[in-house]
Amino acid sequence: MHTPNDQRQFGFERLEVWRCAMTALREKKALQIGDLREQLHCAALSIVANLAEGVGKDGADQKRFFTIARGSTYECAALIESAHELSMIDADARMRVRAPLLSVAAMLTRLTR
Repeated sequence: MHTPNDQRQFGFERLEVWRCAMTALREKKALQIGDLREQLHCAALSIVANLAEGVGKDGADQKRFFTIARGSTYECAALIESAHELSMIDADARMRVRAPLLSVAAMLTRLTR
């Protein structure tokens, strides 16, 4: 029986890279970036979803999902940089999302080697 205080976890919930991706997801939520909002939202969700699905796979299949997550990480970074360049977000907001994305990208690069 599942209770709200249940301490069991899925394997992906124990991964530092997944927790870091969730941090980026939470940080981007507060951004007011107009037309880029939906695309950034989809890319950020893609990171955590592909990480979770990859944990449930083995070998080359797992690497493929982690590679997709890494691509979505880079997409988020490009969108954040674009929003900053277009003066949609300030430097502080840029760094709040960029920092966890840099960590996620580095961890996913190691996982896909």
